[in-house]
Amino acid sequence: MPLLRGRRSLWHRTDLKGLRAIVADGAIKPNDGSLPSSYETSIDIGHAGYRLGGVCLFDFDTAPLDDVHWAAQHWHQFLSCFHPATVVLELNRQNLAAGALIEQDGPSWKPPPHQPPGSRSPHYPRWIPHVEAWYKGPIQLGAVSRILVFRAFSGDKYEEVGAVDNAVTTVERLAAEWAADDEKTSSGHMHGLRAAMLAAHRRHFG
Repeated sequence: MPLLRGRRSLWHRTDLKGLRAIVADGAIKPNDGSLPSSYETSIDIGHAGYRLGGVCLFDFDTAPLDDVHWAAQHWHQFLSCFHPATVVLELNRQNLAAGALIEQDGPSWKPPPHQPPGSRSPHYPRWIPHVEAWYKGPIQLGAVSRILVFRAFSGDKYEEVGAVDNAVTTVERLAAEWAADDEKTSSGHMHGLRAAMLAAHRRHFG
């Protein structure tokens, strides 16, 4: 948590493909349903970011630490959901328009319900309690203060990327290195398993 809490920052998570699009566009854009998403998005209910028309963010500073820890059951995969690399952009709050930022107002906050056509009752869109926030409108790259790249299945090991201009090249290199290393490790495990099975077969059958 020291990495994510205590800097009054907001965080946006994406993958290499998403980073390429962000750098090409010069901004993080809200998903109107036309962009790839790691969430299942329904035009009827969907995720809160889709319904609110905002960029999905994480805020680990505003809620009490106990609530952040409780919500970890929903956001624990935040740093490792993409293989071989998850890209996390740190955003400076001072570079964001306060009126466009939607934050959860207390522990009982819920997003506005939506009543799909033909439904008898309204439904709440999906959201992560306590730590999720949204920004209505694109977030310009000037608001990005740091870019971190987390390696999948590594215990939250990460590399800090330098300038935004070189971010895609750097992340592509890291992703290729990590994928190759994971493939080598996987092949080694399979070779060891085959050797163990062969040894067991020889012990039993001579």
